Amino acid sequence: MKRIGKKDNIIAEIVTDEHLNYSIDMVLDTKQRKRSPGGRNVLRNRDRIVKKLREEITEGTFHLHGYHERQVKDGPKVRTVQCTCLYDRIGLYAIMDIVEKHVKRKYIRTTAASIKGRGMHDLMNIVRRDMAQDPDGMRYYYKNDIRKFYESIDQDVMMDALRLIFKDRILLTMLERFVRMMPTGMSIGLRSSQGFGNMLLSVYLDHRLKDQMGVKHYYRYCDDGDAHASTKARCWEIRDAQHRFIADAHLEIKANEAVRPVTEGVDFLGFVMYPDHTRLRKRNKQNAARKLHKVKSKRRRVELVGSLYGQCKHGNCRHLFRTLTGMSMEDYKRLKSLHLRPEYPDGKKQFTAEEINMSDLLGEEFLVIDFETGIVTSPQRRDYERAVKDAMMTKQQYLEQGRPLPHNFVEPEKIPYPEGKHIVLIRMRNGHCCKFYTGDKVNWAILEEMRKVGLPMYASIKKVSTRFGARYVFDTGEES
Repeated sequence: MKRIGKKDNIIAEIVTDEHLNYSIDMVLDTKQRKRSPGGRNVLRNRDRIVKKLREEITEGTFHLHGYHERQVKDGPKVRTVQCTCLYDRIGLYAIMDIVEKHVKRKYIRTTAASIKGRGMHDLMNIVRRDMAQDPDGMRYYYKNDIRKFYESIDQDVMMDALRLIFKDRILLTMLERFVRMMPTGMSIGLRSSQGFGNMLLSVYLDHRLKDQMGVKHYYRYCDDGDAHASTKARCWEIRDAQHRFIADAHLEIKANEAVRPVTEGVDFLGFVMYPDHTRLRKRNKQNAARKLHKVKSKRRRVELVGSLYGQCKHGNCRHLFRTLTGMSMEDYKRLKSLHLRPEYPDGKKQFTAEEINMSDLLGEEFLVIDFETGIVTSPQRRDYERAVKDAMMTKQQYLEQGRPLPHNFVEPEKIPYPEGKHIVLIRMRNGHCCKFYTGDKVNWAILEEMRKVGLPMYASIKKVSTRFGARYVFDTGEES
């Protein structure tokens, strides 16, 4: 393997103003982080930080200033992750982003996780493609997982792997500081750890299986491995070889490894893949069903259904989606394309289009796509809450003064909740979707008639003058 050295100009790429500023923007990628005290300090002193990072990285003196730990839940597991200050994260991101770009060309095509352009679904599509194109060569599979991967990495072995990839001493010095940040193992949560994990397994496992063993169908996602062969005997050979290669890296494969025919399903990448179809993993299905059953918030339910749709669309999960949500995937996709949110048992449709006034539609023809009734607007809700608060204060004052309540006084609990308005989703001639509210009962009646005839339906708005002022109603061609 040809090593990456000074002629590849890695350090020079890292310390350009453009890349260091890009690294700042990527680390401060959320509003919460930008508005934090540390984030505001970074943005105020951006030029000074860029200059300091350039000097430290060029000289090879950049290092991490310690870390703190916190617990996070990752699926069914609770992990302890390490966090560093924002300055360290920016420098770490700047270095690893360029390092991983250069190392990427050394990876085999069928490895994924924390590699730009190679995600879970990309690798899953390759597995399914190979199942379809070479069913005999994919007849059996060997599936494994490395026990406590990051915690078990030997730092000396990791440095040996890095020296096989890089020969720039300044770069290797900074990378060694990242590797040896903790007393043992590798940090979970540090920007460098996932990249180092890929480099370690690329050297000790991926290329050995491909180059020495000649394994045609081998796939790896982080520390999860999946190798296929035409016979069980060949799978056991691959299994024994992987144990040897993993032992050379001072790691250990979990006891839940298995050699099975693909007709039983390959549980990999969050799905169970069969030769002719793909199902969602049982644990993911159960988690989605439990969350949808317990959820109370309408907004949170919308998010959960969207997340479930994002998983189901990559497999053959139409029946599952209908069972859990009560609608077909086609209906959900159609509503989503129209800027609609589905109607759920515990809430109303949510239209995400831009809000306009009915007066803006005078002289315009538009398409009424859908509408929802009984939507209490923010002003209505504020007026209601203000009326209840005023009634409570009035009652308290009268009781404290020992005076009887006025005959026209309305108890706070008897103040009627607002009836709400109709919200209408429309599409303009230019294809732009908008929404507007209407509290006019004439418009309500017209909308109900439109629904009976069948939506979508073209309509327009006209202005009607009354002694109380102007009204905006749907133009039905009749005089009001």
